[in-house]
Amino acid sequence: MTDDQRRPGLAARLDHRPPSGSHRGAVDAVLAGFVLLLGALTVFPIVVGLVNRRSDIGGMLVWGALELTVIVAFATWLHRRPERLARPAQRIDPAHIAWAAALAMPLAGMIAMSPDAGYATIALFFVVLWLLPLGWGTATTLLLALLVIAGQLVHHGFSLGAVAGPAISAFVTIGIMLSTRAMVVSNDRNAALIVELRAAQTDLAAAEREQGRLAERTRLGRELHDTVAQHLSSIGMLLGAAERAEAPEAAEHVARARTVAADALAQTRAFIQDLAPPQLEGASLASALRRLADDAASTRPDAPAARASFEVRGAPRAAPMTVEAALLRVAQEAIANARRHGRATELELVLDYADDDSLVLEVHDNGTGFDADAWFDLPARADGTGFGLTGMRGRLEALGGFVAVVSDPGEGALVRAQAPLPRPAAPASSAPAANDPGGPGDSRDARDPAAPPAPNPTPTPKEPA
Repeated sequence: MTDDQRRPGLAARLDHRPPSGSHRGAVDAVLAGFVLLLGALTVFPIVVGLVNRRSDIGGMLVWGALELTVIVAFATWLHRRPERLARPAQRIDPAHIAWAAALAMPLAGMIAMSPDAGYATIALFFVVLWLLPLGWGTATTLLLALLVIAGQLVHHGFSLGAVAGPAISAFVTIGIMLSTRAMVVSNDRNAALIVELRAAQTDLAAAEREQGRLAERTRLGRELHDTVAQHLSSIGMLLGAAERAEAPEAAEHVARARTVAADALAQTRAFIQDLAPPQLEGASLASALRRLADDAASTRPDAPAARASFEVRGAPRAAPMTVEAALLRVAQEAIANARRHGRATELELVLDYADDDSLVLEVHDNGTGFDADAWFDLPARADGTGFGLTGMRGRLEALGGFVAVVSDPGEGALVRAQAPLPRPAAPASSAPAANDPGGPGDSRDARDPAAPPAPNPTPTPKEPA
């Protein structure tokens, strides 16, 4: 497909577009040179006639004055309408034909009176080739050359110059104009290419903006699902249980719902401010996961009692906040799914720093299990839920990592999330100590009565969507 097919009318628009200042200056200079040359060569035979005191000088003065008048009128018209001749003509224009004829006729009268007037045809050929399309201009130039030769032979007799001069002038000007037109065509193609490139840049910028908007929308959806949606689901469960329970137990459910609502509010504010999850404020990822395991083992009205354990493998080190936040969200989603849907009674969380290049989180449960391969391909449910596993995968893939889920009906589930890590120059100062809850030496069971409780635990039932 050509440029003209892709953009109809582009060539026409380029042919008639108003020239820029620099382009107009160049065109004016070229055509002004032709016009001045034509005027000078018109005056030349008159000067020669005056010097030689020709008897017919009066007639030459009349024809010369008429030619100069036409030249001045043509130059004025050209200056006032530069767009008409911003480039050699591409189509027949009656005004151009009229100007070509008006310039040629007085010159023909001068050639009949003096052979020296034949030199002016050099400039006339240039002007004619500019005013007319290539084919018509070439034919007209050759015809004018033949007429000049014939006029010279009829009025002044045979001479080599009378024949060779007009013929050579015609072919030279045609060759020069062919080169000029080729250059103009090349410039027009470059201009069309610039138009195409600018349009492509505009389209690309629009596509990049749309891609960024969709990526941000996906990120916002994951954040809302992993924070607000989970908390709202838990609040609904707790309030429903409060409606069915007796007074003391109902008050406990309402109090827990209030705690969950406060946590949801804190996470929403942090999310709005684009900060880290509240669980990671002033705490390591291991400590946040330890508290998450403690919360998961808490009694919930929608799930059976559970035991949860947490273990850190390898030497903890600093990780980007985006990685820690993503792994924390994956753990929240995996635990919520295991408790609510899988009815799991045992949970195992492992945070593995053994690999120098990545950080691995594993969440294993003994729940009812599900078909993991099919689950990733399921669309969202009509109630707006069902984004959990897809959100896990998208969150890790955005960081260059991945999420793998191994599960079959009746066999529990294993969620493994892996995110790449930079190689730090020194161990992170924020890593938990060996005796810190969630530290590398802490592998106690979350519900072990002999183990001291985690500092300020905040039971936060997480509900998967």
